[in-house]
This record gives sequence, structure tokens and C-alpha cells, in this order.
Amino acid sequence: MQTTIGYILSNFATIIIILAVITAIIRASLLSIKKTQKIIEIFTSHIFFGVGLGLFWAGVFHVFIPKIAASYIGWQTSPFQFEVGVGDMGMGLAAIIASIAGRGYRLAVITYYAIFAYGAALGHIYQMVQYHDFAPGNAGLVFWLDILQPTVLIILLWLSRRYKGVTA
Repeated sequence: MQTTIGYILSNFATIIIILAVITAIIRASLLSIKKTQKIIEIFTSHIFFGVGLGLFWAGVFHVFIPKIAASYIGWQTSPFQFEVGVGDMGMGLAAIIASIAGRGYRLAVITYYAIFAYGAALGHIYQMVQYHDFAPGNAGLVFWLDILQPTVLIILLWLSRRYKGVTA
């Protein structure tokens, strides 16, 4: 039981994003939506919400349980964790709001988030190469989420503009 809880807590962002995709699929199916634009909107909204929850969760870890967060990344605790954690919580809330906001707000959120996430991915690569840090929070799913999540959101926002008003 304790290992299951630990697994869920340490992989919360991944689990939430998978649930976001599943709920988007179910929602689009149940509503029998045929319009491409509406399907893109549902996926965009759900993924922004999932990303937001994951970021907020990461922030909570850094701020309130920094020893566990640092260990998960393969680092020692640092005073900077508080600052990164507060930044994660703020960006998480911004992404949650983006799940119901308009295009302009979403573009602003994804601009910041993509720069942050891609920069973090580069940092993970540097840590892996330079310091052989292959801890789960550096080289595991977190690394891949830092690349995939902003990429998917950028594609969805691009598609939402491209398919505006188009039916499938």
C-alpha cells in the first residue's frame, strides 16, 4: 500500500496528464462531437488543467517537503527550492485558469511554460551528462513531460487557430 501511494505521489503529474487525455476522449465521445474545433478545444482545456495540477503539485513538494523533492531529483536541498516551488504553484494556477480562458491568455501561459519546461529539459540533459544524475525526477518521466507537454499545447493552440470553424 505504501509503495502504491509513493508511486502515485511521485508520478502525480504523469498520472494527471493521462487522466486529462482520457477524460477529454470520454467527454468528446459522450457529447458525440463532430466539429474538429470543439474536439481541439476539449483536449486543450483538459491538458491545460492537467499541466496546471502537475505544476502546482511540484510546487507543493518543493515548498513544503523540500527534502523529498530534492532527493527525487537527485539533489541536495537548497533555498532556491522555495522560489522554484512558488513559481511552479503560480504557473500551475495560471495553467488551470488557462483551461477555461481565452486564446490570448493561453498563449501567454504557454509562452512562459514552454520556455520554462524546455529550459528544465536542457538542465536535465546537462545533469545527466555532466553529473550522471539519472534520478527519477531528473531523467525519468519528469524529463519527458518537460518536452511533451509544452509541445502538445503549442500544437493544440496552433490547430485551434487553423481549424477554427471547420467540421470533421
